[in-house]
Amino acid sequence: MSYSRSQPHKPADPSVTDTPMLAVLPNEVTRRGVTSLLDSLGHRHPVTACADPDEAIGWLRREVFGLLIASAAYGEPQLTEVVRETAQSGVKSLLLLDSAEPECIPWIASIPFDGYLMEEDLTTESMAEALRRLEKGRLPIPDALARLFITHAGRSRNGHRGPRIQLTPREHAVLALIAEGLSNRMIAHRFGISEHGVKRHVANLLAKFNCSNRAQAVSVALQQGLLT
Repeated sequence: MSYSRSQPHKPADPSVTDTPMLAVLPNEVTRRGVTSLLDSLGHRHPVTACADPDEAIGWLRREVFGLLIASAAYGEPQLTEVVRETAQSGVKSLLLLDSAEPECIPWIASIPFDGYLMEEDLTTESMAEALRRLEKGRLPIPDALARLFITHAGRSRNGHRGPRIQLTPREHAVLALIAEGLSNRMIAHRFGISEHGVKRHVANLLAKFNCSNRAQAVSVALQQGLLT
């Protein structure tokens, strides 16, 4: 079962929070709840919602969206396909989890989501804060989940035997600030350089780590022992 509150889309503007959004969630109550939260924030575009990841991929190929909200309940294979589609079209992605189980962390960390939300903590305020962080280029992630990610990264680092990625001193400094959640603009201000210069450093980091976004790059850096 799915429902859509979609209307013809205009080209997305640069603001994540002011673009059409797509929610793919298996539970109808959750779909309606997320849609209601977004509506309450004054989001000016109707939210498109569905229960089938394949249907979500179809929407992503037909329409312009700025954000995808997906449930962790679908598991790794289906979410990998959906997020691959968002990466190709430049759509930000938020993963909604009903719980933070340690055994799920390895596959969750392997998919390049742009942020994370816990269903039990979902409120107007938490949704608004997640969207604000995305807008600033920062990583929305609950504290409990962040601790599990760090624990997983530490274990992976201890077992890592591959060659260590080599970074320049400036790239390492930029990486550390990305891990702290600073946006490109904030990093540029910190170093007294242009935002374009920071973007170049970030692009180099993503290329070296073979990652598609900042969150995944931080995860790989932790595994490599490049961050403490």
